[in-house]
Amino acid sequence: ITELYAVNPFVAVFPQFVFTAVRGNPELEPERMWQTDVGLDATYENVRAGARGFHAWIDDYITYVRTLNVFAAVNESLALVRGGEAYAEVDWTPRVTTFVTAWFVQGENQFRDEPLVSIPPLDSRCGLRIQGPSEHLPWGVEFSARVVDDQDQTARSLLEVPTPGFTTFDLRAFAQLSPNLLWTLGVENLFDRFYQEHLDPHGVQRFVQMNPVGFENVGVFQPGVNLYSGIVWEF
Repeated sequence: ITELYAVNPFVAVFPQFVFTAVRGNPELEPERMWQTDVGLDATYENVRAGARGFHAWIDDYITYVRTLNVFAAVNESLALVRGGEAYAEVDWTPRVTTFVTAWFVQGENQFRDEPLVSIPPLDSRCGLRIQGPSEHLPWGVEFSARVVDDQDQTARSLLEVPTPGFTTFDLRAFAQLSPNLLWTLGVENLFDRFYQEHLDPHGVQRFVQMNPVGFENVGVFQPGVNLYSGIVWEF
């Protein structure tokens, strides 16, 4: 509805921007997409792993063009989107497991010869999990690191701002206190890293001559150390 009929409302069509004036286009053609997927999983006695990937072609891709401070919806000839994910777990002992997961997406606007807007960067997580010996009342502790690449593949024509990569660490634990009572405890961003997700609202942007896209990101950042706890009671 917004892409077809909007008449300059302030709408956050791009996650980075809190407000953008959007103009619809009732003559838009519907997008058409062709996609191919492939995947592989492997399971052994102490190892589990897998990978999946996709490649998509989008005809009549719907995006926006910027005129001053107004973003107007348009069809453009072709967009390519590709990505994948992979995971692996290794049981070193019956109680100790290491794991890693990773996923990424890339997009390209073939008409403008630039990346698609609002594409998250490569994201991965790896860690160590220790599990208790009891199968009746299990418990476990997990230490993990989330590693996110920087995102410099941005749609400059739409004023998308690059963001740096970051690494955060989490610690979490669980204990089955009884057959119907589960307790969880964890600490997110254990070392109080100051960072921002690429798709976070960037809010205010101020003009800076030295910045290649003409704007400096001064938006909202993620919280610091976060402690959480919870109880699940089934009855």
